[in-house]
Amino acid sequence: MKLIDILALFKAIKNTAKKYHWKTVGTTFMSDHLLFDRIYDDIDDDQIDTIVEQYYMGLGRKDIDDLDNLITLSAQYEGQSFTASSENLLMMYQELARMMNTFLVNVEKLNLLRGINSELDNIASTITQLYGLVTARLIQ
Repeated sequence: MKLIDILALFKAIKNTAKKYHWKTVGTTFMSDHLLFDRIYDDIDDDQIDTIVEQYYMGLGRKDIDDLDNLITLSAQYEGQSFTASSENLLMMYQELARMMNTFLVNVEKLNLLRGINSELDNIASTITQLYGLVTARLIQ
């Protein structure tokens, strides 16, 4: 995956969490509703902006046209749309866990510049924490 794909997946995880937040139902409504919202809130779009400014507007200037595809790629990477039912909650969490795992595996493979790697480490740290919460919810 290229940097643009990783940034798009980061945005897709955020958007998917909000989508699932709205579709939460059932006996665990409140805890699931709040967890999906926490995932959405903890993913900071400013982190993407920082990376874009450091890389695409700096040494990665030759790849600046990749930014045209950020929103399109993000929409392609978003998780499935599930109907709002208790039975689908598990699948929602599984989908988010899959997306987060894909993100973490690919961010480790990307080796850019020191400053950008530092920013990628920050967003990977956020996703790692959220991944832990999602996988803990799957075990319940």
